[in-house]
Amino acid sequence: MMQRLALLLGTAFTGLSLLHVFWAFGGKLMIGSAIPEAHGKPLFRPGMGITLVVALILAGFSAVALSLGYESQVPSVWFRSSRILGGLIGVVLLVRAVGEFRYVGFFKQVTGTSFAVYDTWLFSPFCLLSGCGFLLLVFQQSLWKQ
Repeated sequence: MMQRLALLLGTAFTGLSLLHVFWAFGGKLMIGSAIPEAHGKPLFRPGMGITLVVALILAGFSAVALSLGYESQVPSVWFRSSRILGGLIGVVLLVRAVGEFRYVGFFKQVTGTSFAVYDTWLFSPFCLLSGCGFLLLVFQQSLWKQ
């Protein structure tokens, strides 16, 4: 069961990483819905470098999820580190789901934009579920390893 969860999270974050690489090299798929807006204009315009950094971070999330689910196939030193990283990732994703109370998250004030709709129905729920998934992977390991 935990291996399936790890595989699901790993696949999702690998896909998101690849989408960011696509965007970094000029792809436009869903780019208009991926950045928060104010008064019809994007709040920021990420460049190639920062988009590639985000892609690398998302790929790291995938690696952590997979190492948590497949403990027996990773070195013990990496597994201990991945438990700490997995806990941090889980908390960060839950905080992202809650948001900053203005443009992002379940409690945002700015609604009605393309980003806000996607954030309400896709981005924030994904962060909530994947954050809980990471924490479940971390804590199920600590519960069974005592």
